[in-house]
Amino acid sequence: MNKNSIIIGSPSYQKGLAISSKNRSEIIGFQKVQNIENQTNENLKIDESWFNLMFKRQQNCTSMKGNLQKKSPHFLIGYQQKYCELENRVFSYYKSDNKLELEGSLDFDLQAYEYRQIQNERHQTIQFTLIPKGTQKEFVFQAAQPETTHLWALQIQIHLNDSIGNQKQLNFLIQIPRFWKNSQIKTSKVLSDCQDGDIALFKSKDNTTKVLRAITMCEYDHVCMLYRDNGFLFVFEAVQTGVGTFPWTDLVEKHYQDYYEKICIRKLNYTKKYTQEVQQKLKQFILNNLGNEYGLTPSKLFKTISQIVPHQTQEEEKKRTYFCSELVAKAYKEMGLLDKLKSSTQYYPSDFTQEKKLQLLDGATLDPEMLVVFEH
Repeated sequence: MNKNSIIIGSPSYQKGLAISSKNRSEIIGFQKVQNIENQTNENLKIDESWFNLMFKRQQNCTSMKGNLQKKSPHFLIGYQQKYCELENRVFSYYKSDNKLELEGSLDFDLQAYEYRQIQNERHQTIQFTLIPKGTQKEFVFQAAQPETTHLWALQIQIHLNDSIGNQKQLNFLIQIPRFWKNSQIKTSKVLSDCQDGDIALFKSKDNTTKVLRAITMCEYDHVCMLYRDNGFLFVFEAVQTGVGTFPWTDLVEKHYQDYYEKICIRKLNYTKKYTQEVQQKLKQFILNNLGNEYGLTPSKLFKTISQIVPHQTQEEEKKRTYFCSELVAKAYKEMGLLDKLKSSTQYYPSDFTQEKKLQLLDGATLDPEMLVVFEH
């Protein structure tokens, strides 16, 4: 949203902030909910020194693209062909060259790796292995021809040696189960790049959420939407204490991230999201619904068709309750991204995952999930 937005400082914002803070304070065990008046704009800024360190990259590393054979961890399967890319210290492999299904992404700037290789009698590398330091997980690759494997191996070593992960011996990623299944994005990059309508998916550590994930057959148990106000990035969500909001930086500064096993981002591609009409509708929807109560009832789950109310007053909107994915779906409807006839209650966190391939209107799309890595 543009810098003329009026969400920050409004009574709705204050109420929404208290709701999100209260929900996580109760879960994590904090004794005190901090008021927004005690936050300064300095707390919302990116840590520039860390940001510069993480993005200071040399330009002498050659990119590689092509097919390699990856050794399966399952003995009976053996080697399988994968389409591989090496660029900017990130080694990724896909099911095929259409790149629709990412199967692994190893970011050398976020994690230190042990490198091993096997050579033939001509001192050509015929197989190379990458092992995240601190684990026993092995990523083993080879090409059909020794010359090709040797070229890949040389460039892999150059990218590794030039990476921050190797220089600083970082281990951000091994704390996250199966981290390689998603491409990764640093939280500083989230702060600088994410915009209105981007999606955040959360997988909680709390054992009680396992039941919800089992029922919905989804890896995640919470979904919310991101928006910008006065240049800062905020989270808009429905939690058990109501419809709330909080600055993205609170995930680190207030240790909200400690409650989650995994957080992923999906960026929204929509040419009209910066138009005045869409901006105004989204801003008004957020203002009208901050502070609303949480609601997840059997009647909601069986409601398939929306009740269209052309001119719903702010007071009528304030009476409405939401659960997390219902709120995101309704916001997307306001932006013109989802069919208004389908009830927002029929959307679950799973519908916003890349696996479900949610069809948006007006040519809009959501990028694949990116695993958020917290640098601090």
